[in-house]
Amino acid sequence: MNFFHTKYIIIPRQLGGTVIQAFWAGTSFLLTSTVFILTFGSLSDTFGRKYTILLALVLFTVGSIVAGAAHNLNIVLVGRSIQGAGGGGILILTEVVITDYVPLRQRGTYFGYASAVWALGSVTGPVIGGALAEAASWRWICWINIPICGVGFILVIEFLNLKSVPGSFVPKLLTVDWVGAFLLTASATSLLLALSWGNIMYPWSSWRTIVPLVLGLL
Repeated sequence: MNFFHTKYIIIPRQLGGTVIQAFWAGTSFLLTSTVFILTFGSLSDTFGRKYTILLALVLFTVGSIVAGAAHNLNIVLVGRSIQGAGGGGILILTEVVITDYVPLRQRGTYFGYASAVWALGSVTGPVIGGALAEAASWRWICWINIPICGVGFILVIEFLNLKSVPGSFVPKLLTVDWVGAFLLTASATSLLLALSWGNIMYPWSSWRTIVPLVLGLL
């Protein structure tokens, strides 16, 4: 069994959803992870890397639990969106921490290690997901993240010893460009939505594709 069969046949059949809903359950992760990359990078400059990484891990863990426990595809979509926001944070903050920790002449090696992990996950993830769905349940695609996140929490708390950003919480909160973060999130979401469903859910000539595309660019 492959992951395509799992996502587009097994999950909609068990939860009573449509193939389009299953499509968005996957696309929502990519959408939110892309949108929140820059936001997490900015927040880490204000609140510190360690706390921001922990926030990303919390979101990824909560999203996995919500999606794994869902009883309809709309809840799966919500869980995957939360999971994607955390995943985007983990992705960018891994690179940020390497930049903070590792001397310039050694960064290429460490970026290579990180890229190898992502490449391995991209190749083996669909195979493992299909196998879990066949042998047990598709929900294990979500549950398997929980112990991995637990190990991540322990390692970050115990071993990630970066200098904290001075200042109290409220002044830091006020220095964040929340308007810019909102505009960035809204515009990127609008643009990516149009690119995601263009010629799939709606034709490129449809106003449902053109309007969010133009708004996102503006």
